[in-house]
Amino acid sequence: GLVFEPGLASNKHESEQFYVARFFIAVNYCYCCDFCVKEETMRLLKADYKFRRVYELDAKWLAENNITALILDVDNTLTEHGSQRVEDQVMDWLAEMRRLGVKLIVVSNNRNRRVKPFAEKLGLEYIANGMKPSTSGIRRAMAQINSGRDNTAMVGDQIFTDVLGGNLAGLCTVLLEPISFEHGRFMRLKRRLERHVK
Repeated sequence: GLVFEPGLASNKHESEQFYVARFFIAVNYCYCCDFCVKEETMRLLKADYKFRRVYELDAKWLAENNITALILDVDNTLTEHGSQRVEDQVMDWLAEMRRLGVKLIVVSNNRNRRVKPFAEKLGLEYIANGMKPSTSGIRRAMAQINSGRDNTAMVGDQIFTDVLGGNLAGLCTVLLEPISFEHGRFMRLKRRLERHVK
């Protein structure tokens, strides 16, 4: 099988950069090999739904899709990259999700020192060093909040971590527009690559 099979994706020792590089080797392989299914490769990079901001996910959408649990990215999903500040609309949305009984948990690839104070400030459970697109952090999050694949959505702003990881885990996937754009070289590369698959 190709390198992005779920079993291989759960290897905790792979860095995000190495994983993305391996995935693109697989994509290039699919372009030139008659025995690969390019459509399946690209399907893993397509979100089920796209929204501008997280607070656009409302009770109607949740009910229509039978979603009772949300796994949330942090940077550029709930707040700007590296920020601890949260917009009032996001705070109001979190309160509404709790009122509806939606289970919420943060899964971030960032370190504990970044994720813990942010999640605790919002009263959210969290998984740091989530290793997305590996499914390990996502599966840990589902176990932590006791949710199943059929009623859980992965929500984030990055195709090669949030969408790919969520699809590999068999979840409903939601792609948001990033709140702000990052300046790091690796992030700029990923954003350029994302434009080819949106």
